[in-house]
Parts: sequence; structure tokens; C-alpha cells
Amino acid sequence: MPAFIEKEAGVWKILSKLEEDFNIVVQVKAKQGHGSEGFISVSDLTRPPGISQLSKDFPRLGGTQLVSSTESRDGGKKATTLVLTNEYSVDSNDAFYRSKMTAEGWKLVRGDIRNGAATMLFNKQDQQCELAVSKGDRGDSVIFANIVEAP
Repeated sequence: MPAFIEKEAGVWKILSKLEEDFNIVVQVKAKQGHGSEGFISVSDLTRPPGISQLSKDFPRLGGTQLVSSTESRDGGKKATTLVLTNEYSVDSNDAFYRSKMTAEGWKLVRGDIRNGAATMLFNKQDQQCELAVSKGDRGDSVIFANIVEAP
């Protein structure tokens, strides 16, 4: 087994490592200007699996599969990170999420498609959703969604 698994999704670099009964995931991207920003999550693999309501209700195109759902708390804010895959193009996913999220009351703050990957940032009341869509190794699309709710 490798020391860690490394993937890229749009502007995000994702590192994952199994350490005893825990899965440690680091998501990082370059910060505008200088430096970097990101997320760290630690999942207890001995905890019984369960799928949150947000994971069930998060919008997705037909046939989209939920690969993982990670919940965390940081500074009183609850964050849910979803990884989804489907057979649609990056452009189709981008168009779907721009339309669907807006229809559900989210405001598109910024969105971009560059180098074959789409990134979007949405705000809704006290919530923020950051989406990244890119082509996976098998030709499918991989969708990373990070939803943060204020306390």
C-alpha cells in the first residue's frame, strides 16, 4: 500500500492516507497572491457508516454516484465534503450545478472553467458551497463539493 494517495481536481490537490483506523485527507490549493489554503479531515473508520441528509439531498445528475461523504466541525462551523462521480462531461456538470443551485436559492459568487476543470462558489444565507469538477482517471467526471454551514 502506498504511503498516501495523491489526486488533483481542478485547482485542488488531494492527499489521502490510511493511518491505523483513520483516513486522513488533506485538500489544498494555491491562495491568490501567495500561500495556500485548504481542509484537513480525519475519519474514524471504526465508526458505523451513515449517510447524512445533506449527502442524500445534494443535487446531482441522474446516475451520479456518491463516492464519499465526510463531515467535520471547525470553529463552530459544520462542513460536509462530498465526492461524486458520473459519466457526464465537465461542461454538462458545470451547466447543471449553475442552474440547479441557483434554482434552489444559491447565489453564484464566481465560476470558471480552465484546463478542462470547472470551479464554482455559491453562497446562500449562512452557507457556502464550493464545487470542483474535473475528469477522472477513467474518463468519468469527479465532483468535489464542500458545503460549510455557519453555527
